[in-house]
Amino acid sequence: MQRIANPYYVFKRRVGSTPTPSAILFVVLCFMASCHPVFAQENYYQFLSKYVPIKYEGYYCKDYSMNAYYLPRSNSITLCKDNIVNKFGVNAESIMIDKLLHEAVHLAQDCKAGFQNAELESLQEVKYISAKVKRLYKEKYHIIEAEANNIYKNTRLVFDLVSKYCGRV
Repeated sequence: MQRIANPYYVFKRRVGSTPTPSAILFVVLCFMASCHPVFAQENYYQFLSKYVPIKYEGYYCKDYSMNAYYLPRSNSITLCKDNIVNKFGVNAESIMIDKLLHEAVHLAQDCKAGFQNAELESLQEVKYISAKVKRLYKEKYHIIEAEANNIYKNTRLVFDLVSKYCGRV
């Protein structure tokens, strides 16, 4: 017991031995602290705010089913923070990041179509449109929404597409 309390023994490893449980816990805690979602969220906001304003609680947030939206006419992303917190509680931070990334895909679609218009243009070929997208959106938005639903999960791709179509700032 005394050996675990001493930091020397936490990292000391004999050839062929396994790490002590306290060493494993230490590494896991250090990893978790460096990857805290708040830090990631701040980076996402900082990156995207170079291209468009990111607003909170806009007009369409009055509809409690709305979590976030991108308006190509005003070139802005709006997050309905209160709606997200009320719906998702403890998961609100990660949901907010997901919604921000989804709307960032729409930003890239807008830039590809021409930033100063009200149109969005597909970025890639869409092979599958979910029943949920078909149920929630008008047919003319199916491809755009299906694409955003597929791409937002790949953060690096989202940032690459925004940089590519919106230009580097």
